[in-house]
Amino acid sequence: MSHSLITVTVQEMYGYPLLNEAELDAALSQSLNPRSPELLLEKMAALDLPQAPHILDAGCRDGRYSVRLAEQLNAHVHGADLVMANLGRRKKPAPAAVSYSQADLQQLPLKTAVFDAIFCRDVLGHIPDLTATFREFARLLKPNGHLLIYSTFATPLLHPDEAAQVLPALATANEGMSAQLVEETAVLAGFTLREKDIVGSEWREYWEENGERRTSQQLLLISRMRRNREALIAQIGETDYAIELANALWGVYQMLGKLEPTIYLFQK
Repeated sequence: MSHSLITVTVQEMYGYPLLNEAELDAALSQSLNPRSPELLLEKMAALDLPQAPHILDAGCRDGRYSVRLAEQLNAHVHGADLVMANLGRRKKPAPAAVSYSQADLQQLPLKTAVFDAIFCRDVLGHIPDLTATFREFARLLKPNGHLLIYSTFATPLLHPDEAAQVLPALATANEGMSAQLVEETAVLAGFTLREKDIVGSEWREYWEENGERRTSQQLLLISRMRRNREALIAQIGETDYAIELANALWGVYQMLGKLEPTIYLFQK
C-alpha cells in the first residue's frame, strides 16, 4: 500500500468537504463487510482432510481452539504450549479427543509424520528460531499435510520507536515480525505456499461494528494509562504496566495498518 504526503492550503482546508455533509457521512459510514475471526476455523474446515484427522494446535494457550477444532472437524487434537500457566487455564475436563502437553515448538517430543494438519495461531512472533520451528512442523506432518498459520507482521508504517516500545514488552522477536522471512523459512523447510490472506484491520472493524468495540476500548485504556502512569506503576508494577500498554497499542496499531495480521496456508 502506497501512502503519499499531501500538503493542503488553508483555503482547501476550510473549503472541505466538497460533498455535502450527509453524502460524506454516508460514504464514510458504510461497512466494508469485514470478515470475523471465525475465518480461521472456516479455512481449516475447507482443507482436504481425512475422516477424524489428527491435528496439532501449536501454541494452544488455553486450548479453546483445540476444543473447537475437535468438535467442529471431528478431529483428534493435541495442543502444545510452552507456558504452563496457559495450559492451566484450559477447559476441564478436556474432551476425549483432545490432549495437551507442555513443550517448546522448536523441539516437540512427538512422533514423526503423525499429523494431517497443524494449526498455529498467533505464536510465531514469540519464537526466536523460525528455522527450527518450521523444520519441526515439516517433521510432524504427514506427506501433503497442511500448515495453517495466523500471525501478525510489522509494516513500513510501524516506526522503530513504536516497535521498540511494543515488541519487547510482548516477548515478541523481531524475526517473527517479518512476513518475507516467515515465507522464505517455510519454503526452505520444505513447504509450498498455497494461500496468503492478509486480514489487516478486518477483525478490528468487525469487533467495532458488532458492538464489542475492542479497539475503542483499547484507545480509552491507553489514554487512562498514560495520564495515570505513575499511580498505576505503583499499584501493579512497571512490568505489568508495560505489558498492558503494549497489548493495547498492538490492537490500535492493527487498526492503523502499522501491524498486519495475515493467514498462511502451506502444504508439505
